Formats: sequence, structure tokens, C-alpha cells
Amino acid sequence: MSVFSLRYVNLLRGETPEAQFSLVHYSASLGRRYKLHTLLTYTKTEFDLEGLANIVELGANSVATTQKGESLTGLIVTIDTIHKDPADFLNNPDPLLEKAHFIEKTVFFEVLTEETVNKMGPIWQ
Repeated sequence: MSVFSLRYVNLLRGETPEAQFSLVHYSASLGRRYKLHTLLTYTKTEFDLEGLANIVELGANSVATTQKGESLTGLIVTIDTIHKDPADFLNNPDPLLEKAHFIEKTVFFEVLTEETVNKMGPIWQ
């Protein structure tokens, strides 16, 4: 059995967990007291979409270092889209890669708030 995966890793900058989680559609609490969007929180969610497995991870106060050595802090958004049994992948990968890319892009933009997308200044072609 063969498997392939396409993975996005993005860092959405923000000063606090609450500011970071405000960039995405996220709501969770633990008990009645602990609002997870205000705390140092890491979540992992798995679901299927159009026959592909998707793993979405959100992690507050993640740190990335640029090639110039600058440290950036924010919410890490990782999306891993997995095709568990791609028939004939090595002989004809393009359709399956395109599907995985489309699904992953769909999930990413569903996670982000409209305000976050607009701040990124996308150019739609």
C-alpha cells in the first residue's frame, strides 16, 4: 500500500494566545472556567474530506526563526492532507496532487477568519 501526504506549515503572528486564536475560527473550553483560546494551547484534529484524511494542528506561542535569525511568535497552523491508497500515483501523480492541494487550500481558508485572509492581501487569479 502506498501513501502520500501534502503538508502546509504556517505561522500567524500575534503577541498573546488570545490574539493568535482570534486569527482563526476556534472555540474551545475546558470545564466552565478555562477558555482555551486565552491559554497556551495546542490542539490536533483529524477528519476526512472528499476521501482524504486531514490533520489540522494549532499551537499558540509557537516560535519560528527566519533565515536572518529573527524570531517570530504566533499561532502555528499545520495542515497535513493524506491520501492513504493512491492508485497508480507514481505513473500519474498530477490529478491526485491537485486534489490534495485543493483540499488542503480549502481547509486552510476555512480555518482563517475573513479578516485574517484580508490582512494577508491575497491576489486571486
